[in-house]
Amino acid sequence: MKLSEKIELVINILEQCKIDINWYESKRMDAEQQENNIRHEMEGFTTKDGRPPSYNERARLATLWQNTLLTRRIAKNNIMLNQPLNEFIESDIGKTTLNSLKQILGKTRKIEKEIENMVYIVRKTDSTPMNPVLQKNLDKMIRDFFKNKKR
Repeated sequence: MKLSEKIELVINILEQCKIDINWYESKRMDAEQQENNIRHEMEGFTTKDGRPPSYNERARLATLWQNTLLTRRIAKNNIMLNQPLNEFIESDIGKTTLNSLKQILGKTRKIEKEIENMVYIVRKTDSTPMNPVLQKNLDKMIRDFFKNKKR
């Protein structure tokens, strides 16, 4: 995985947190609205004859209410989980950090592209010096290097 992909992943996580918390908040509000609707139905205000609902209808409403409460609890738990990160993202430091990461991502991608497009030209060089003194010194340096490396 390239460094730019890792930086992009961090940015996506931070941005997804904002999206997730808004989504869970809307689910929580929908569940609360549905809970109110169920209560009104249990009171009998929504039946055609104005009487309280029958046993079967109450059982259906109770099951629906339980599912609504579970949905609401899951949404609230996820809101609590995302809240600390969301508070950081919404703060001045968080916004600055996110913008800095986006700039770093752009610079990193540019450098990665430059590295990918680099072309190396092999130059033919004479590796043996003409001067015998230099040759002797070079041979000694190579021997010393390998002796020190073995230790």
